[in-house]
This record gives sequence, C-alpha cells and structure tokens, in this order.
Amino acid sequence: MPLETLAEYHCTEVQLYAIAKAIFTSLGIPINLADFFAYSPSYVPGLVTGFFTQRTTTMGLPNEVQRAEAHELLLVDLKAAGKPCLQKFQILKGYIKKAYPASFTIMYNSAGMAHYDKGANGNWVELKGLNDDMNTFLGNPAHVTALELLLNMPTTFPGDVIGVTDTFDNLYTSFITAKSTTTAKNEKIASNNVLFRLIMGVCDDGKKVYINDAGQIKLFTFEDVKTLLSPPGSASYKLTAKRAGLLTVIVGLPVTIQSKTKPAITVDTDVNGVALFPHADPDNYTVTVGGATMPFVEQSFKKDVDTGTDARSEVFMVAI
Repeated sequence: MPLETLAEYHCTEVQLYAIAKAIFTSLGIPINLADFFAYSPSYVPGLVTGFFTQRTTTMGLPNEVQRAEAHELLLVDLKAAGKPCLQKFQILKGYIKKAYPASFTIMYNSAGMAHYDKGANGNWVELKGLNDDMNTFLGNPAHVTALELLLNMPTTFPGDVIGVTDTFDNLYTSFITAKSTTTAKNEKIASNNVLFRLIMGVCDDGKKVYINDAGQIKLFTFEDVKTLLSPPGSASYKLTAKRAGLLTVIVGLPVTIQSKTKPAITVDTDVNGVALFPHADPDNYTVTVGGATMPFVEQSFKKDVDTGTDARSEVFMVAI
C-alpha cells in the first residue's frame, strides 16, 4: 500500500479550483499582467495559459466521489449476489435436518451457521465465510452421501452452491480492490499540490508587485479570495452514526470536526443518530467519531464541506 500524499492546501478541492480561477483570471487582465511583467519578464500570456491548463488537468482527475463510484456500483451488485447465497444456506439447512435428525445443530454449524446472521446484515466478510463453509461442507463425500440418501438433496445442489458463491466471491474481490483507491487519491492530491504552489507563487509575487496598493494585493491573497468566494458560515455538515450490522442509530456519540486553521467543534448525535453542524465554515475537516467514553472503535476521516452544499456522511460504528 503506497504512503498517503498529504495536501499542502488548507481548503477543499472545490475551493482550490475556484480560488485558482479567480487569481489566474485577475493575473490575466492586461493591466495587471503588465504590472507583473514589469516585476518579472516571465509573466507573459503564455504563462497564464499554462496556469489554467494545470487547473484543467488537475480538475480532470477523479475526485473522492468519482473514485468511489465503482465501489458503490459494486456494492449494489454484491448485495444482489449475496441474496441467493443466503437462500442456498436455508435450503441446505432443510436437507441437513432430514439427513441428520439427531445432530442437525452440529451440522448447521459445520455448514456455516455462525456466519449467517452477520452475513445477512451486510457483513461481507462473514458472508464469504458462510460461502466457504457451505462449499467445504458439501465438498465432504460423506456429507453428500448422507444428504442425497432417499432422494433428499438433488445431485445438482452442490454445483448450484458453487455457482452462486463463485459469483459472490468474484464480486467481493472486485469490491475490495475498488475500495483501495490510495494510488488514485495520491495522484489527485499531488496534482492539487502543484496547482496550489502555482497559486501561491503568483500570490507571493503579487505582494511585491502591489506593495503600495492594498486593494490590488487582496486580489492575489489566497485567504482573502477564499473568504470572498466561500464566506464563513455558508456551509453545513450532517453525520449519521449507526451500529455496524444492526444498523440502529447511536445516540450521544461525540463527533468532532477540525480544520487546519480553526478550533475544533464537537457535537453529540441526537435521538436520530445525527450530529448536525449548521452554518459551518467551508473547509476541509478531519472528522473524528467516538471517544474514550463510548463503547465503539473510534473513526477518523477527511471531509470537504463546501459553500452551498449539504455535506453528509454515514458511519457504521463497530462495538469494542
């Protein structure tokens, strides 16, 4: 697994691209470009064009939502493929009960019963375990002989189980692979960093070009442009917390959001399992869910919260 590339910019991707457009557009205004050219002959129209080209290239790389698209589509297919596996197990239980009337509970367990409930509630590792146990059970000649006795189980049933479980297992492998998007994420952040450095280069030079013009300097100051485009309090964030497996909501779970430049904000989930952050400042936040006093494994992840969008997350907490 490649190491994570860290973002050098303290804003969301949407903000970064909007700020780049605003600053590069200001730079391209002929009178401004002439001022920059007087400071450094490198500032020619072609340089501005190159800046916009870098912005276009960076924006063209898949973002977080787009990277997750394949994963989400596979999840739909995985759910559909899991259903016949669960059904085959229930049918197998019927054959087992007739074939082993005195020891059917032992045989249920051998065939994968311990995995069924969690597998039926979206735990794909457990469902794969169920599939493996079913195939192992039906791969035992003694079991097959007992199950087929008196025409109890069709001879085609073990092959049918292999068919549905292979379909699930192949999708499961693709699902896990699609979830591992570190390389694509690193490529996106690295390109964002290149764009950010270009912006800051222009901003640094702008402070010298307009050393005696405070109004013009604001056009080439990252934070000033960010505030203009994304006013404080113009965004919102909503997180819903549920128990993994049971999918019931969790009340009173602390949720903390922390940007690079502002104090942390903590809100406990309400009766609906929701932690709401209205009038949040648009920014990239580290979100931490849970804490030492709660019986769940703490989770932490990054989340972009942009102006004019209702940013949302749904987390599934695993009990300690």
